Amino acid sequence: MRDPLENGAKDECIPASPHYSRIPFTEDGHGRRVRVESISEIQSLPKGAVRITRDEVLEAALKISSREEYKDINSFYEYWPLVCGATSIFTSAYLISIVRHKFKLGVHHARGIHYTLGTAIPALATPYIHVGFVQQPAIIKEVPCQECLAVRSGLVQSMGSFVWPAIMSVVGSFYYARRYYTVPLPPLKLKHINDFKKIIVKPFKPVGSILLLHIALQFVVGYMAGMKFWAVGQELDVVENMIGFRDEELSIYKEGTSLKLAPARAQMVAAKTLDDTWLEGSDDGQSQTGNESEGSFEDEKRSYVN
Repeated sequence: MRDPLENGAKDECIPASPHYSRIPFTEDGHGRRVRVESISEIQSLPKGAVRITRDEVLEAALKISSREEYKDINSFYEYWPLVCGATSIFTSAYLISIVRHKFKLGVHHARGIHYTLGTAIPALATPYIHVGFVQQPAIIKEVPCQECLAVRSGLVQSMGSFVWPAIMSVVGSFYYARRYYTVPLPPLKLKHINDFKKIIVKPFKPVGSILLLHIALQFVVGYMAGMKFWAVGQELDVVENMIGFRDEELSIYKEGTSLKLAPARAQMVAAKTLDDTWLEGSDDGQSQTGNESEGSFEDEKRSYVN
């Protein structure tokens, strides 16, 4: 293993695998974090750059947030899907109820399956969409603006809680009204498209202000969650921590080579120290393993010095 900071070692900073993560992050050697999105950009990184992929950052963030000192963050990750799903169910159920009422669909007109399809899917899908669009970008500090991330989260929550239930309420009510003959409906032909427009709009007109309140409620819930996710990402600061520990690993490697130790041995000790002190925590068993590694390293160092 060569020192990545040496001249001529530039190619060692680039992995051999052609499969790159979608948005890797790097440190350019001067304390500046850089996002690269193509192989050519990776190959043109300056000397001393350390490549950290998106997946590595997310995996490290998961391990860091599971520590005892971050139990508040863990609690937020646990109860947020429940809050997001509950508020989605609230709005979804209201939309389905007002449309079913206009189509005179009662208890025995497939009420259970209609409400399940209209409320369960948003309650499950909306928190999942937040992971990719809000939570992960916040953890890796991809979005520098807190307000921008919060607005994005609010829009995801509003759209996820309103669009699908509105579609299901109308489509389901049309289907069950025609199936159970609760209200007369025009035939499914293009010449009746204006009639269908009036039928679709009719249930929502009297409750337009209430629907706006529901949308505002969903936006506020998502907005507050986005602010919290952004603050969590700033608190964890995963990218900077990973770079710091990689610098520590490099310094251990340099110490090993200065004592004329085998590079493979120095690399193994550095990796073990990184795992025990940062990624896996510092419980009793892991501390003992780290001490054993440190002791064996000191013994080997004394043997070479003597």
